[in-house]
Amino acid sequence: MKEEDVEFGRIVLERGLLTQRDLDSVVGEVLGSEGAELGAVLRNRGLLSEEQVNEISEEVRKSVRLRKAKSILDKLKTAPQVPPEVAKALQQPGLHMGKYVRVEEIGQGRLGAAWKTWDAEEQKWKVLKLLTNFRRGHVQEFLEDALSNGRIVHSRLVRCHETGMTEGSLSIPFLVLDYVDGTTLEKLRSEGLSWERAVSVIRDAAWALQDAHEGGVLHLDLKPGNLIVDREGRVHVTDFGQAPPLGSVDLKATSLFPKAADIRGTPGYLAPEQAMARKHDFSVRTDVYGLAATLYFALTGRAPFEAETPVNACIKTVQEEPSPASELAPGLPPDLDRILARALSKDPVQRYESARQLAEELERVLQSKPIESDEAMRFTQSLSALHAGRIEEAIYLLKEVIRQGGDVSRHDAVVRKLEEGEQGLTLAIDRQKKNFEVRTQRGILRLSKAILLSLEGKDPGEACKGSLDDFTKAVALRPEHSMARVHSANILIFRARYARALGKNPLDLFRMASKELDEAVKFDSTSVAAFHNRGTVYFYIAREAKRLGEDPDEDFLRAVDDLTAALGLEPADAYVLKDLGVVKVALAKHRLSLGKKVKDLYEQALDHLTKATRLNAGLYGAWFERGQVHFALKAFNHAIRDWERALEIDSGRAEAIRPLIEEARAWTVKRGTVPPDPLNP
Repeated sequence: MKEEDVEFGRIVLERGLLTQRDLDSVVGEVLGSEGAELGAVLRNRGLLSEEQVNEISEEVRKSVRLRKAKSILDKLKTAPQVPPEVAKALQQPGLHMGKYVRVEEIGQGRLGAAWKTWDAEEQKWKVLKLLTNFRRGHVQEFLEDALSNGRIVHSRLVRCHETGMTEGSLSIPFLVLDYVDGTTLEKLRSEGLSWERAVSVIRDAAWALQDAHEGGVLHLDLKPGNLIVDREGRVHVTDFGQAPPLGSVDLKATSLFPKAADIRGTPGYLAPEQAMARKHDFSVRTDVYGLAATLYFALTGRAPFEAETPVNACIKTVQEEPSPASELAPGLPPDLDRILARALSKDPVQRYESARQLAEELERVLQSKPIESDEAMRFTQSLSALHAGRIEEAIYLLKEVIRQGGDVSRHDAVVRKLEEGEQGLTLAIDRQKKNFEVRTQRGILRLSKAILLSLEGKDPGEACKGSLDDFTKAVALRPEHSMARVHSANILIFRARYARALGKNPLDLFRMASKELDEAVKFDSTSVAAFHNRGTVYFYIAREAKRLGEDPDEDFLRAVDDLTAALGLEPADAYVLKDLGVVKVALAKHRLSLGKKVKDLYEQALDHLTKATRLNAGLYGAWFERGQVHFALKAFNHAIRDWERALEIDSGRAEAIRPLIEEARAWTVKRGTVPPDPLNP
């Protein structure tokens, strides 16, 4: 019989809960059944209540643990090879905790203290973290996350071996981690660090993170204090799954941010999606951001965003852009600024898609080789945008791929790359026909091909048909999967747009798409893509209604409602802001034609479009529409500047834009004065 069962029986008899005869009657069942526990058998027979079994089981665990710890420590005191500092600590009972002997405090953080600790059972050094400042309401979730993420075994990843609560009246959460004899990146920076060494540390950390990500584990609290360089110069990543909640910080009511307790991590190094506690948006790209923020510190000596309070740091993270690292640390290679700009993008889709990709880029800088071109990045990002269900953005990025030209992004080369990927996925589908992920991936590649064909003026019909078939089967495999329905709707939206360009009636296709998106929203009310795409569908339906002489007002308002909902979920999405501005401009023009006052709509649109241009300065549609708004508000010089900026972005639109600029200039001459820009005085 197990030691725990013997102890359980002893306590039951001592308390007079059962007679020896009653206890003996169940011992045979415990002995005869592998894995059976005495407490469970007594409960199942009705001899003890659930509450009694749980209470005694907890006492048994403590008793057995203390007995084992005492036995280990007794052996330790007589062992001949105990490190001197451990022998000294053994003389102080307050430093004993089960089988662990605390020797030296090696760090203090927001949550508590870290101790260099001797594991008497394994005879090796560990780190014991006592979380004295942790908020009680989050203890269980925190400890479970830390322990579950410790399953990834890698020489450069510091594992969490044990979690729990200390014994005694004041129970304190604790973690036990691998011990690394080294120095944190934070301390290394204070001692002086070349940019080459800083980059090599982050590169090595990125490779370690890649292994963690492949094992399904995110870090979510990357910062200089969580990278340790050992005495041989090897980089180790620590504190997986240990991102602390902001806890006591008062975030005071604001529409952008949730309660502080929902935000996990370290302000200044948080990705925007973390600062807004959008857990369903956490991905490997969230860790890419944290690693880039840590690189920013290693190069400049400060975080990308610093503020007097954690909440202000979160607000800056969402609403502002960091200064280029080269402004704070002159002499850096220009490519480092480009890498940081990509990796610190507000929008996860615009970042590197993996820690591996970031590591490879940093290696190129160290070897004085050119980093990945903007065109190649846009192609990767366009596929990521489609995977995220963001068709408007994907179309924009693919237009950029074709418009920019270059060896990497020539149309034929891109299409060939897509076809090669499609062939590989087709082989996979032949082997496993009901694989949802593979179906979705092939549908994405086929949709990308359809978009590229249409941009070249070629018929995308066959690619559309194949893509819709993949998405339809994906929905059948997982009817409850919101994104599968978003993908299915997106191909319908694209087909409708193409039909409209050919002069055909697209309404039936748009309505089919809206029904799919209704289902997507029903399954996931936090899907930005579902609300955004449904808003654009209502906008297209409103335009068709107006063209047919029907009243489009109701559909315009539905579009505004959906885009506003998307913006509430993702306040820093430049494409949502742009589209919301476009819809309000269209609604204002419609109501103006009816003789209604629309200045407030134009001013709202101006605000949305200005924010969109600040978040993405290369967004042609935002500059063009902002020019329209400025013209309507009689700010003609500002309209001219907006349209000239749009023309810089896409010179192929000159035929449409030049007449608008000339008309604005004519009005400027007639008026003789230039009204001030209300948002850019």
